[in-house]
Amino acid sequence: MAEYYSDDGTHCRDSKGVIYKSTTTSASCTITYGKSDTKIFAFKKNSNVYEDITTAIATTSVTEAYLYQCTKDGCNQLISTNYLAVVDTDKKFYVCDGDGKCTNTGTPAAGYYLSGVKAVDDTFSSLIYCQDTTVGNCESVSSINEGFYLSSDSSFKLIECTNNKICKNYSSAIDSNSYYNDAAITTNIIKCVTSASCASIVGQKGYYKNSGDSTNNSCLECGSSSCTVKKKFKNFLR
Repeated sequence: MAEYYSDDGTHCRDSKGVIYKSTTTSASCTITYGKSDTKIFAFKKNSNVYEDITTAIATTSVTEAYLYQCTKDGCNQLISTNYLAVVDTDKKFYVCDGDGKCTNTGTPAAGYYLSGVKAVDDTFSSLIYCQDTTVGNCESVSSINEGFYLSSDSSFKLIECTNNKICKNYSSAIDSNSYYNDAAITTNIIKCVTSASCASIVGQKGYYKNSGDSTNNSCLECGSSSCTVKKKFKNFLR
């Protein structure tokens, strides 16, 4: 049984997240999105009517949308996340707020962004990287590494990702002159001069305290070609 439907004959959704399209002005709906689809669908709200605008999502004509990520298991709305719309050669960057309204920002800041459906534990399974403020130079990260990425979110300076490709905003306190494993560039480490100023730097040969390890059971070891996390270290730290 559908959770809601539109009197104007548009869309409704059941408790499993499958999106239907109304066939009458009653609660009679036919399945349209989800179950057999694996993609993002976009809707525009006009009063109480939701119009399917998926094919136009990467054009300048769309400034706001409600986005749903659908798989064979149903559909989930994109809330408190980011989305890079790509249709052929066109790209648009959307920021989705806590109510699920996604806004075409036009020019995102350079850096990494959390993306995809937000899980109940506030984690995400996707990242977007923007080389600069040109949205055409943004792309979905195809390979997520364990470690830390520089975040372009104004509320968080770092994104932490596990070896299971699960990412979240790093909410722990960032101390002055602290160091983190750079997941994006293997020759680098991330240095935070203050809690508000972090940057990726080339790691000089030697050892650094791994500030991202709350157990204090590892350090960062930089050699001639890469920086890695070193377990069970001795006290030879910068």
